[in-house]
Amino acid sequence: MPLRVGFAVGCVVLYVVLDLALRSLALPVSRIIPWYPPAGLAFSALVLAGPVVAVPLYLTRLALSLPFSQQPSPVWVTLLEAALQVLSYSAAAAYVRHTVAIDGRTWALRDAVRLSIGLLGAAVGAGVVSAATASIWRGQSWSIFWNHALSFAGGDASGALVIVPGVLLVLVPWSLRRSVPSRVMEDARSSQLASPDGGSPPSRKPNRRRAEHVAQALAVIATIGLGIADHTRSGIPYSFLCFAPLIWIALREGVRGAAIVIAAFGIGYAALGMWLGLAPGQLQYSQTLLIALGLTGLFVGAVRTSAVESDARYWHLVATANEAIWRLDPAGRTIHANARLATLLGCTTESLMGRGALEFIAPEERENWLAERPGRDAGLNGLYETTIVRCDGERRRVLASASQIRSATSGAVLGSVAMITDITPLRDAERQRNEAQHTAELAQALLDAAFRSARDAMVLFRAHDEMIIDVNEEWCRITGCLREEAIGRSQKDIGFWADSRDSVRVAQGIAEHGTVRDLEIAFHRRLPDGSGELGTAVLAAHPVWLEGTRYVLASGRDITEEKRAAQHRAQLQRLEELGRLAGGIAHDFSNLLTVVHSYAHIIRDSIDAGEPVDAMDALEIERAADRGRALTNRLQAFSRNQSVEVRPVDLNALLQAADGMLRSLLGASVTIHCALAADLPLILADDGQLDQVLLNFAVNARDAMGDAGELTLGTRLAYVAPGEAAAVLGADALPGEYVVLDVTDTGIGMDDAMQARIFEPFFSSKGAGRGTGLGLAVVLGIVRQAHGAVRVRSAPGRGTTFTVYWPAAPGLAATLPVPSNDVAA
Repeated sequence: MPLRVGFAVGCVVLYVVLDLALRSLALPVSRIIPWYPPAGLAFSALVLAGPVVAVPLYLTRLALSLPFSQQPSPVWVTLLEAALQVLSYSAAAAYVRHTVAIDGRTWALRDAVRLSIGLLGAAVGAGVVSAATASIWRGQSWSIFWNHALSFAGGDASGALVIVPGVLLVLVPWSLRRSVPSRVMEDARSSQLASPDGGSPPSRKPNRRRAEHVAQALAVIATIGLGIADHTRSGIPYSFLCFAPLIWIALREGVRGAAIVIAAFGIGYAALGMWLGLAPGQLQYSQTLLIALGLTGLFVGAVRTSAVESDARYWHLVATANEAIWRLDPAGRTIHANARLATLLGCTTESLMGRGALEFIAPEERENWLAERPGRDAGLNGLYETTIVRCDGERRRVLASASQIRSATSGAVLGSVAMITDITPLRDAERQRNEAQHTAELAQALLDAAFRSARDAMVLFRAHDEMIIDVNEEWCRITGCLREEAIGRSQKDIGFWADSRDSVRVAQGIAEHGTVRDLEIAFHRRLPDGSGELGTAVLAAHPVWLEGTRYVLASGRDITEEKRAAQHRAQLQRLEELGRLAGGIAHDFSNLLTVVHSYAHIIRDSIDAGEPVDAMDALEIERAADRGRALTNRLQAFSRNQSVEVRPVDLNALLQAADGMLRSLLGASVTIHCALAADLPLILADDGQLDQVLLNFAVNARDAMGDAGELTLGTRLAYVAPGEAAAVLGADALPGEYVVLDVTDTGIGMDDAMQARIFEPFFSSKGAGRGTGLGLAVVLGIVRQAHGAVRVRSAPGRGTTFTVYWPAAPGLAATLPVPSNDVAA
């Protein structure tokens, strides 16, 4: 904007200078100036700076009109005349300012038409105002009003057409280019290059262009010279020769070149009139000639400039397009290729020129590609997908969208242009996607086959409500439930869980550890006759996320028969241990009989002597009998294969009651220590199974200690936090309160390898004939059935400690007093 204001100020200053200089050319009678370039300067100033320059122009007009007027008129008339003329020019300039691209960025024929309308309109308005003023206030006849109006308008129009194009289309754009960095302008100029025939952008040839400019200048000078030489005559035959160089230059250089030529002709005719004068009939002719030259140059130059700019935009788009663009002649030979195509084909743009597109098509696809063409000399037209072979031998899959180029006049096919898209990554991705889909389908089929044919029972159910999605044949076999009956129903609804706490343990185990392994559960089995029975299975479960919903895939192995076999083996072990226990019990029973016999003899002697019987002697006999009865009951309970009867049990009281059995089994050489914690909660267990657990620990301790040693029994309360359950108790354990039993002996201990196998069935570290290897396996089964855990800590020569974690019964507290902490056998 400051640059335009500077030009506007310069136009106003030059307006004053030219107005004063041209007054000598005014015709003697009408005072009409044949060519009035100051009108063009005023118009240019109004277009560049806008209405703000109207007031300075008005004052300048008054300053020039009042002192030099040779036909005085009232001052207010001069004021009104100047105001109307400036107003006419301001309105026309506003129209041009808002409808014409005056910054040189774009130019079209409509811009030239609008500029011409604005210039001629302003000139006609100013001419009518000047003629009316002369007829009203200066005594001129109304009969020549229109003649004077046309003369005034012709002078302004011819002067404006000489000046305005040169200012707006040459000087202003040139100054704008000078004001931006040279590198930016170089990029802009390179993007505007285009050949006249619409072919490839020509290479720059400065010498040839410079010679053409010299020839153009000489043609203009020669034409002006012919006009000067013929000025003494009419000048008509030679003056029209001006159109030849004007049209030539306009067609080659566009609207800016035409503006320069129009200015040159205007300056030449002004000099001609100033030096040689004008013949009486040459005024209208000269004005008409200059106006015709100006309009012709504007229109022809605008058409050429518009075509050049259109070509420049096209070639700039071609040069900067991300797509490869290939232009071919009707025979399929390359006449243009952009840089993207050269990169795609792996060669330079220059090396592509003249080469046929068929050379780059893969040999195996050339026949198909030729068959799809509409004709040998019809170019390409359509969508083609093919494989090309680059100059370096690499193959690429491409998609070509081609269209024919036809002549605007004859309609003949001039060639074709194709947009080439490299779709190799797309096809590779599509192939990989198809392979991945095939792999996924194969994997799905394999998984489905594995699911159906698995030897373990498998079930997929929704996590939050246990609704069954699918089951396999093995699941149907061990549960006795048909697949159609199970799918769509909850495991709880079909009565799968024998203990509802197992379902909770599965959910809590997945939430705590992410998966569940080797969890022993009880389930209901439907028999063919319609009845049911309880079964036992080892369960594993893993969460699966599908479409934002969590499912659980569970697999289980039916161990009902194994459990029954284990129970049978445990019974056999009881019988074996019963034989070992019989000797100790016989000794204890013999001691009890000795006590009874002794006190009975004392009572008989007292009776024979007539002495009163001591009640304490009878009480001792009663106590001995009670101990004998308890010993007999324990022996019977141990020997029976009675069913499991779970009830609240006080572990401390049970340890106290088992004291006699343990002492009889361990012998007098083993000392038993008790460290029992007070206020322990009760546990839910079968006391016969607890006796069996103690008996197995005691037998193992006796065999490990030999002739003498110490056995320590301890109880305590432990709380296992949610984040510690897996580390403390194992993968399937649940957090919460546990009553802990510690059994520690001073035996020979075990190494790590032996500790890893002691709970395996039939594994024994004792010699041949000294053990079945089922004792600790039975212990582990009993504890796991109660949802507890067994841990062992030992080292060679340092004894062994077995720790049993038994879930505490919530809300149940022991009521018996804690027994003595130390009992020696």
